[in-house]
Amino acid sequence: MSSNGRITDEAGYQKSLGWLVEKAVILEDPLIDPEEKAKLQRTYDFVEHRLLEYRRGELVQLFPGLRDIYKTLGWAVQEHEPITSESEPDTKAIETPVINTPPEIESLPVKPTASQNEKPKATVNLSAWLDD
Repeated sequence: MSSNGRITDEAGYQKSLGWLVEKAVILEDPLIDPEEKAKLQRTYDFVEHRLLEYRRGELVQLFPGLRDIYKTLGWAVQEHEPITSESEPDTKAIETPVINTPPEIESLPVKPTASQNEKPKATVNLSAWLDD
């Protein structure tokens, strides 16, 4: 974060995100001093808002129509430098990995059916003992 509390780049964003995770564990501690917890919670909330503003700013660069939506919602947006051809994000298509699948089985062996001459097997009533 810069001196004004703004996140300046993706590395700062990731560092702030890591800080949030670290402090969330401390905030969940039931034995933390209430005054210390209140102070840490205020700082946590401040950093969280800056993270959201930064990410919204990136989204507005990619999708300019979001600026009006965020304004309507009353959400702050951190302004970023315009994307130039040098700083344009890498939007190359992600190659799908080739998955080796086993060859399809043409047909499964067919189990012979009981012939007309065979007697059906007797079924056993396993719950007969309940009738006693």
